Amino acid sequence: MKDYNIVALVTLYRPEEAVHDNIKLLSEQVDKVILCDNSPAENNNFADILNCIYVYNEGRNLGLSAAFNKILKSSDYVKWTDTDFIIFFDQDSKINESYVESFVSEYRNIMKVDKNIGCLGPIFFNTSNNIVEDPHIKDQVTEKSFKVNNVITSSMLATYGVLKTVNFWNENIFLDLADWELCWRLNYKGHQTYITKAVMLKHSVGEGDRKVGPFHIRVGSPVREYYQTRDSQVLVRKKYVPFKMKLVLMKTIYIRPIVHKFFMPDWDTRRKYIERGKEDYKKHIKGEYIVD
Repeated sequence: MKDYNIVALVTLYRPEEAVHDNIKLLSEQVDKVILCDNSPAENNNFADILNCIYVYNEGRNLGLSAAFNKILKSSDYVKWTDTDFIIFFDQDSKINESYVESFVSEYRNIMKVDKNIGCLGPIFFNTSNNIVEDPHIKDQVTEKSFKVNNVITSSMLATYGVLKTVNFWNENIFLDLADWELCWRLNYKGHQTYITKAVMLKHSVGEGDRKVGPFHIRVGSPVREYYQTRDSQVLVRKKYVPFKMKLVLMKTIYIRPIVHKFFMPDWDTRRKYIERGKEDYKKHIKGEYIVD
């Protein structure tokens, strides 16, 4: 008999009909799925899914970090124990039938080598550009897994006890960079981040790539420029952020807008979001973007 539960946490925002099937397959592989809905209107199409709890935020968009923490810091939905496994998902991510079992098994394999594992992420197939996203910088520790600096939110796997050591997600980081920031704090506390080829996640990042000569520029929604600009400025000053990643954040703040000006669609809209992100950082504004 296992001494832990596997709980999947999923944030929702205006979910399309296909999300129902994603959640149903996920519910069949875990002990419980908890949906935290940031949508402006309530979604009632998940009631038929067993082992699923739907939490509506009354029309408020809490963002990714605060939505996850709403569940993790409460005993209303799960009587948490430190040995429970938490697996985080975006609503549009797709898994195969044996995904969670293989994923947890590999996590436990890594624990035999490193008892201080912080979290585990998957290699994923980016459905936006049809490319397998495999980090170049990695240090192999098992046949299928490697040490890395950070992993994406979707399918990030950790134990409740480890997450508790860093007080869970940082609610000052609304959306983009929240996953990297959590990894950096775990690393700073001595918990290593890993990625594995034991599973393959189908996941959408951005809206595709734009090819510029030999380079590929990821195309994202214009409003993401706001969150990335604002919160990069917050994180670049944190002592727990690795130096190399601070350089990445500096590139986001100062270099990327120049590149996007010449090669990205909707530049006028993007420029306004970037400028607003810089202004709101100076005003110490957090949370959802508010239209003037």
